[in-house]
Amino acid sequence: MIQIDIDDFPVLESSVRNGDYPDLPCVLERYLILSDARAANHPSEAAKHNIHMRAYMTLLNTLCDTYVSEHWRALCLDQIHKPLFAIERLARTQTDKARVRRLYNELSILSHYFL
Repeated sequence: MIQIDIDDFPVLESSVRNGDYPDLPCVLERYLILSDARAANHPSEAAKHNIHMRAYMTLLNTLCDTYVSEHWRALCLDQIHKPLFAIERLARTQTDKARVRRLYNELSILSHYFL
């Protein structure tokens, strides 16, 4: 039986990043739920943005890591839209919106290359 503390955010994030449990998509789901909850608890828009960016980068780095199972990387690709949409919702200025467009472009290029 696999044991993981699904409420310990750093451990969960590390497990997602390393693809430790490729047959347990609930680990990825829980990571994204906790990430959203952490962002919701911050009054600062900048802090919310940083939390969602951290989740986005964790998933992006995972899907680009060829040492992680392809199945897990595909799961990360399937879920990466969640933090990306959250980042997009927080974009207010034209500069912010341009950064979001660059994130979408980056994701499009890297996902085609690595998966």
